Amino acid sequence: MDFKKLFQLSRPHLLALGGLLLLSGLFFYPLLDGKKLKQEDIRQFESITRFDPETGRSLPEKYAGIFNGEIDGTLWTDNMLGGMPVYLIHNDDRSNILNDLIPNKWTPIGRLFLFSALAYALFIFLTMPPLLAFGGAFVMAFSTNNLILLEAGHMTKLAVLSYIPLVLIGFIAVFRRKYVWGGVLFAAGLSLMLAMNHIQMTYYLFLALAVLFVTEGFRSAREKAWLHFVKATGSLSLGLLVGLLSNLHILWPVYELSKETVRGEMVIQSPDKVANMAARVPEMKMPNPAEQGGENSGLSYENAMLWSFGWKDILSSYIPGFVGGSEREFLPASSKLARINVIPDLRVSLYWGPLKSTNGPVYVGAILLFLMVLGLFLPRDDLQNSYIVAVVLTVLLSFGRYLGFVNQLLFDYLPFYNKFRAPNSIWGVTTVFIALLGIYSLHRFLFVEKKEAVRLKALKNAFYVCGGVALAFLLLGGSLFDFISSRDPEIIEAGYMQDELVDARKILQRLDTFRSLVLVGMASIFLWLAAKNKMKVQTVMLVLVVLLAADLWQVGKRYIARDKFVSRSFSQVEMPLQAQGEAMLKS
Repeated sequence: MDFKKLFQLSRPHLLALGGLLLLSGLFFYPLLDGKKLKQEDIRQFESITRFDPETGRSLPEKYAGIFNGEIDGTLWTDNMLGGMPVYLIHNDDRSNILNDLIPNKWTPIGRLFLFSALAYALFIFLTMPPLLAFGGAFVMAFSTNNLILLEAGHMTKLAVLSYIPLVLIGFIAVFRRKYVWGGVLFAAGLSLMLAMNHIQMTYYLFLALAVLFVTEGFRSAREKAWLHFVKATGSLSLGLLVGLLSNLHILWPVYELSKETVRGEMVIQSPDKVANMAARVPEMKMPNPAEQGGENSGLSYENAMLWSFGWKDILSSYIPGFVGGSEREFLPASSKLARINVIPDLRVSLYWGPLKSTNGPVYVGAILLFLMVLGLFLPRDDLQNSYIVAVVLTVLLSFGRYLGFVNQLLFDYLPFYNKFRAPNSIWGVTTVFIALLGIYSLHRFLFVEKKEAVRLKALKNAFYVCGGVALAFLLLGGSLFDFISSRDPEIIEAGYMQDELVDARKILQRLDTFRSLVLVGMASIFLWLAAKNKMKVQTVMLVLVVLLAADLWQVGKRYIARDKFVSRSFSQVEMPLQAQGEAMLKS
């Protein structure tokens, strides 16, 4: 074996992976300095389920006998989640052999590096140059939506998303007639994904994969390649079976328990009696019949669709501050509130969209979206068309109740769709396909399409669309909306003035709209230089990769800023107050 040649071939990939690891470390550098990322959902989970106020022990320690095979008591918890089996709270992923092989996967640096490394492998598999694959890997993993999931503590949801590239490699390879190793990679990715025990996100991915599957079916029919399609379907079916069986110990208990929850059948047969009892005994918390399962053995439509995106939330994928960003947003420096504020790094609730609450926008990058639109005006292949349909489908589903004629139909007839809440969660899958489309389009513009006239026309149309949208909101946005949130009365009660909030929201939208317009303009200039052969393609590609990464880095740092990191000793403060009090008395 010629090791020198092997090293030369692998050097670009080693450099790219090293660069991705370096960027992950730099983004979360306070962790390397001994700090800890505040993740509210994890803090609450640990406070409720992992600490025994009487002894300070964790629930796994308390019930250690159960997990050692000595059933010495009930499997039900005796804390705030009473009625939840301990084996679901304590459920871990150590019984999945593949998962055991991955180190540091539950740390922010480890998870984002794993996500970007698998995304890099996907782009390389799609024959992208290493530099372009590097940029694609970063924007796919560091999408603002992913960073917000991380900051909120939705680690299992993010973990599922991180394995999507591996599943896609296997899926696409199978239809490229690599039936064996494609099926193996598909099974491995699915097994790792299911081990994360977030079935909803896996389900959403399969909705998108169904689009790719149907596309391949039509292509096979067009080419009369029926035997190939049968072999590919068989390989994927075997991979699906392996993924399910390797995680049956996780899936089956969840399935059993779901029958006894609001995702099961209607357990309240007489809502009127419940209402009467609630009126007689107001201090007793009564179950809400509207949240119970109905004839379809699932959630009620109203409960399932509570977290639905409005169209303004979707626009925040292009303009991060379009609808106020988040409920804890840094103030624009030129706003009235910022000028009178004396508190350093003050965060204020500037979000004014239809969601009940949000930790941030679903920003994927102005340049990335521009590149995706650019691809719509270039000649496309079947794979690219399937990505487009997958994006359209997942965006439509994220609207939830605001697109009832679609989601109500699926809710009533699509199997298991009524088991899941928060349709906006599907955006995590959307971001993966937007990244694929954007980088795929850039590759076709720079390396595949040779006709200058075709490239320039596509570039002009894409700039008119994206630049036109940004310019329209830059000029008219302040007069089109009232910038008032349904939660403003609470914020005003805390001491803020309505006019000051509206002023800050208007300025944030205007600044971010201008920002997106500038980014699109810069990308257009460099692509025009490439199309006119006035700048080397490699130089243009490098500049665009830097712009793509810098764009997401800057917005991501709004939500993973230094104030989100605390000393590890802060974890003691996170214990329930009762446990802290008892600990103080004992000391």
